[in-house]
Amino acid sequence: FPVTIGFEVDEQSAIHPKDVSLTNYQGLILRSKMPLGAKELANTSLEFIARAGAGLDIIDLEYCQAKLQITSTIMNV
Repeated sequence: FPVTIGFEVDEQSAIHPKDVSLTNYQGLILRSKMPLGAKELANTSLEFIARAGAGLDIIDLEYCQAKLQITSTIMNV
């Protein structure tokens, strides 16, 4: 990614769900259809998740509502 504006970008375009480790990330921009449940989101320092694509059904919204601020352009959560 050429423009990071003060952020370090770690692009991983092909990653298997079992290899996901989000412990050292503040934010996540998700473009894939890889589901993110409570197991993947537990013990993270995430402050936000952005979904670049349609739908939020792959993200455990109930878990996120307890831990993160959620905003969406397609629904009021």
